[in-house]
Amino acid sequence: MPNCSSWFVKKSVYHLPLSDIQGLLSEVIKQLLPLDITNSLPKTIKDVSERLKGREDTKLTGSLRNKADETEMLKVIQSITHLAITKITILPTLMKFSSGDKVHLSLPVEISIKGESTKSGVFSSEVKVKIDVVSKLLWDSSKNQIFIIEASRIFINDIQVKHQKSVAGPDENNMQSVVWTILIDVIRHCIRLVADILNVSLLSTLASAVPVGTFGTIHYDLIGSPKVNDRYFLIPYQATFQVSLPGSPPRTTLFQVTPQSGTNFHLTLSKDFISIGIAALTGGCSANLTKGAGKQLMTTDLASAITKISERFPAPQPLVVKIRGSDFPLISIDSQSVVVKQPLFSDVFVHGQSVLQWEIVIIFNAKLSASNGKLLISLSQKSFDSVQASSSVGSTNAQKLHEYINDLHTNSFLPAMNGMLRRGITLPSMLNVKWTKVNTALFQDGLVISM
Repeated sequence: MPNCSSWFVKKSVYHLPLSDIQGLLSEVIKQLLPLDITNSLPKTIKDVSERLKGREDTKLTGSLRNKADETEMLKVIQSITHLAITKITILPTLMKFSSGDKVHLSLPVEISIKGESTKSGVFSSEVKVKIDVVSKLLWDSSKNQIFIIEASRIFINDIQVKHQKSVAGPDENNMQSVVWTILIDVIRHCIRLVADILNVSLLSTLASAVPVGTFGTIHYDLIGSPKVNDRYFLIPYQATFQVSLPGSPPRTTLFQVTPQSGTNFHLTLSKDFISIGIAALTGGCSANLTKGAGKQLMTTDLASAITKISERFPAPQPLVVKIRGSDFPLISIDSQSVVVKQPLFSDVFVHGQSVLQWEIVIIFNAKLSASNGKLLISLSQKSFDSVQASSSVGSTNAQKLHEYINDLHTNSFLPAMNGMLRRGITLPSMLNVKWTKVNTALFQDGLVISM
């Protein structure tokens, strides 16, 4: 059975400002504007009557509940020669959860309209609307959706009409009534758009595999319907790492996340997750080194460790040191520190000829953090032991070789590792919420990232 991971939100009533969803909605809407709605205006008394029936929908509330005169309404509409929606602004959006696996969204919206009428001249209108949506959470993999609109309500708070080039014509109340009636279908479309955006924003990260370094990918799969009550929002998913290291068969690993109390958004990553993440980002802790402390590695650097290397190569020759991890790193964690234990095999070449080999176990201290939606790992060298070396050139001086290996790993190998680790591991971005301004905490089995 695959292990499962969970994205967990806990609070009595959790309100979330969804700035990213707000941005997504705005970007989609920008592509639709300006939207000319002149041709969709009612043309007959019957058309006007149908639109007015829409105003009696109990889901619509606001100040203009009066029954408009159909004939007078049609006259105003027939005088309009051009009408377009020029701007739709999505204001800060709020979300809260309730029992019954329901998500409540509240979206304040401002709509700008510009038009021209044979009776009232050029006019503009500003409409303030609040759209409340109740969404039922039900995972349907066949339709690739999770948010299904169950109920909605539209509050039209204010409609202002400004005449820029006024002539004798209908009064402002009649024009307000016309604008409200015409916009009902537009606002209902906005409600459907909200559900579409939510589904895309939730599932986009889950559905796609994201590269982890050169040798790995990670993707997050939803494995059931989210559960919601007045205390938490739990999304069950599994995180799958796929790693293909040079010389090793592909490895696929699933991870489990255990919810922790006392936080809002949090994600718990196991020691194995961190281990395989390091391996994927660094190619199994592999590097080909040609420089140390900014200088070309040369045979003369080994003269004190291998006395006969100068006899074999009287003139200084460039070195290439090939290092690879002989196993996945072993991670140990307590409340204060993260220690990475990595077996390494190294081979030193001069013009393609192997002159020195060694095996060591190197110990790193690791610093874990989260920024811009990624888990970041940086290493600092702590120690190494178990040096086993052999040379095709001659005997080695154990102490001098130990010093050389220590300098090489400190000045060359460690910067190479941190350079690759800097790319980070992408974290799941549920509801398009980014991991910013986060806190991290260590526990025996892994790392908790909370926001």
